[in-house]
Amino acid sequence: MPSWPLDLLFAGVLLVAELFTQTFYFLAVAIAFALLALADALFHPGRIFSAVLFVVLAACLLAAAHLLRKKLRNESSRQTTALDSGRVVTVIAHQDDRLRVRYRGTLWTGRLAEQGPLPPVGTLLTIVGREGNLLLLAPLPEGTPPPSSAPSSPTPAS
Repeated sequence: MPSWPLDLLFAGVLLVAELFTQTFYFLAVAIAFALLALADALFHPGRIFSAVLFVVLAACLLAAAHLLRKKLRNESSRQTTALDSGRVVTVIAHQDDRLRVRYRGTLWTGRLAEQGPLPPVGTLLTIVGREGNLLLLAPLPEGTPPPSSAPSSPTPAS
């Protein structure tokens, strides 16, 4: 009995699992199973050759999935950090060794980028980076005027 139908079944199950996890790892193994099914249907290799072929395909595709996932994660992180860096936030509360700050109209959790005492409530800090949803904060640079709370309105022309 040919094994390619079973290989395609495994590939389908792994594709469904990939839809739930979105990690690329299940996708890599699903592609390896699909390629193994194709090789079995076309060339009818023996079981040992099929097993070796699957291991080689899966290893190569898993390495590629890992590199792709790492590249996408780093690029997304850089873009997000670039958008947030330099923005000013206000300390609302302390929560253990973390800070609760107001940013983008909601409360965020943050921590100081450098070790030191937690600033008092009401202190303005600037965002210097992000780790997921955790903001990395630092004191405002010297001589930086605090942002105005009300937007400036243009003066009417006379």
